[in-house]
Amino acid sequence: MNVHSYVYTLDPAQPAGGTHSLRIERVGVEPWGVIAQVVRDPALRGARVRFSLAVRTEGADGNGGGPYLRFHDGRGVSLHWEKNLAKGSSPWRRLAVEFVVPPETHLLEVGAILEGPGRVWIDEARLELLELAPGAKKPV
Repeated sequence: MNVHSYVYTLDPAQPAGGTHSLRIERVGVEPWGVIAQVVRDPALRGARVRFSLAVRTEGADGNGGGPYLRFHDGRGVSLHWEKNLAKGSSPWRRLAVEFVVPPETHLLEVGAILEGPGRVWIDEARLELLELAPGAKKPV
């Protein structure tokens, strides 16, 4: 594994909103680069969630780049993985992944991935609760 295959940069040029976006750029041989945040909230089990990002790509000629959701059980085993990737070169647009969180989920991982060569810029991340689990009470 080559830890120097991707460069992560706060980029002030052309953000979707605010003053900076995050650029992921492949500069080596590894097949993918990722940036992630983990959410641990039992209230999300069984709920429908949406994770979205503003995404811009340049030369993303492999599988592309964009948002992903991943669910892990209490042992760290991956239960499910969803992604929505933009290929080639594209202007800013919002891409989303939406899913019902499996009941056995202990960790919800959200992030951005670039699979293959090129660059992806991400901005304006949103994690939204769309529908509560059956029988769940609305959070305060």
